[in-house]
Amino acid sequence: MIKLDKKDRKILYQLDMDCRQSSNQIGRKVGLPRSVVNYRISRLNEQGVTRNFYTLIDPMALGFIPIRIHIKFQYATTETIKEIIDYFVQIKHTTLVGMAEGFFNLSVVMDVRDIHDFYDAWQDAKERYGHYFQNHTLSFFVSEMRFNQSYLLENEAKKHHREIFAYVGKRKVAEIDNMDVEILQAISSNATIALVELSKKLEISAVAISYRLKKLIENGVILGYKIDIDANKIGYQKVKVYVNLRDFGNRNKIIHFIKYNHNLINIDTNTGESDIEFDFVVEEVDWIREIMGDLIDRFPNSIKNYDIISHIRLYKYVYFPEYL
Repeated sequence: MIKLDKKDRKILYQLDMDCRQSSNQIGRKVGLPRSVVNYRISRLNEQGVTRNFYTLIDPMALGFIPIRIHIKFQYATTETIKEIIDYFVQIKHTTLVGMAEGFFNLSVVMDVRDIHDFYDAWQDAKERYGHYFQNHTLSFFVSEMRFNQSYLLENEAKKHHREIFAYVGKRKVAEIDNMDVEILQAISSNATIALVELSKKLEISAVAISYRLKKLIENGVILGYKIDIDANKIGYQKVKVYVNLRDFGNRNKIIHFIKYNHNLINIDTNTGESDIEFDFVVEEVDWIREIMGDLIDRFPNSIKNYDIISHIRLYKYVYFPEYL
């Protein structure tokens, strides 16, 4: 495990807020000169703490429908599971393929514009491997609340750090052209690319790119510039909690209460296994039971039950649809 000091944590927090901000800007906020900030960021990269700098893009603002499949395996050997994973990874519509531990083993997300694209791919998967599926569920993505990773600030986190960073979904489909697509493709997994470099790559002026980026932000296509942190490297783990409600009328109150937990990073709404989904980054899974215990005590008779899912490994994660 890599031990981070307070300055490293503050730098990571600022990069998660906006990884395109300059080293000077970060330095002023964390109390370090630019050279030291650059050194620390380079060291975090070399250690594998920071895996990528990416652009948070709302697929629904581009007209995509995210559909999620959860699969529980049966009779599947290690070799068979690998074959199934490889099959889903190669499908052009999949944006996420990952293994988990809990009431399902495999999670697959497809972003499609035509429901028939999903249906055809899913039918083919069932024909090939359906006898290895003990059960499966399908759900449509509705929305996601993103929060800043204020667990990095430890005891220094304040209430205002828990305001919603971005709200994915519920947006009108934006009108974009081929150049917008090229820009999004270029920055989706390389959010820190300089405008000058991007200008040379796309053969368009830096001023024009800057204007287009601002429009993409205004139209809700780009929601921010973020950092992918390997939580395991710094002693944390990502855990998802699926919550079923008895009293749906308290849903918004529950969300308002839980959002001030500094370990919470996402609140998802899907049409599927649960009424609310929480994503936490915690040091111990037992923390989740404490968090959920407090939530149940706060809202007695409102929560029917919950399931905890531990993330094991991601095999595919696409920041921007490959086939746009």
